[in-house]
Amino acid sequence: MKLYYLFFIFLFASPVWAQQQVITGRVSDASGGLPGVTIIVKGTSVGMLSSADGTYSVAVPDDKAVLVFSLMGYTTQVTVPRKN
Repeated sequence: MKLYYLFFIFLFASPVWAQQQVITGRVSDASGGLPGVTIIVKGTSVGMLSSADGTYSVAVPDDKAVLVFSLMGYTTQVTVPRKN
């Protein structure tokens, strides 16, 4: 019986997991990569900071996600990720 419930949970939870995507990129200006940029998925509490060379990787719920980039001294940018 426990195996049945476990199978049931995975059966219905897997489509939710399959929809999530990971977006990777690099935040930079004219002088190179920007460390410490806050990247947040708009409307959620999901976010992270860019690394020392400006790279980031953030999980988004779907392909309609909007990313908000902010760093003190710079204008906040809002963007929809696109596939290359």
